Amino acid sequence: MRLLICLFIMLFSFQANSEEQKAPANHAGVYHCQVVAKSGIEYSEQLRKWQSRTYDVESEDFLLKITYTGRMEQNQSGFKFRFYTVGLKKFTESETKVCWSRFTDNWGSEDMAFGLFDTLLCGNNDANYHFSFWTGRFTAEASGDYMSTIMPQTANDAAYIAAGKCQKVD
Repeated sequence: MRLLICLFIMLFSFQANSEEQKAPANHAGVYHCQVVAKSGIEYSEQLRKWQSRTYDVESEDFLLKITYTGRMEQNQSGFKFRFYTVGLKKFTESETKVCWSRFTDNWGSEDMAFGLFDTLLCGNNDANYHFSFWTGRFTAEASGDYMSTIMPQTANDAAYIAAGKCQKVD
């Protein structure tokens, strides 16, 4: 009987706890992201075939700008989410590119929330990104022309996967 009463109390205290969940951490800010490894495939005109390629990552750094929109929602389970807009600016480019959500429930939206374990999935015309603010790491992948070109001789955009780390600077 005591066990049953304890379980009953625990169940209701968990329910009350989830209803009173604090606002999630605010990840707004600017992050310096550094690619530490990048590898892929590209089409060789000379050999007339796809071949592997390793990249020099010295000039691959970029800034990740996360802006809190002021919007917060709560899902059916009682968990709260902040919504952000995200931009990526490579040091080799002059403009910041929007990074659209790659979460299934709001695919392609500029406004996005962080997923479980402080993860963010977004993409633009260059690549799809998976950021973990829990570990400070990210991966990026681009299918390039390998997936979209029927005639390989017209391919000029290599497919790749990259990995790196991000650190908040502002």
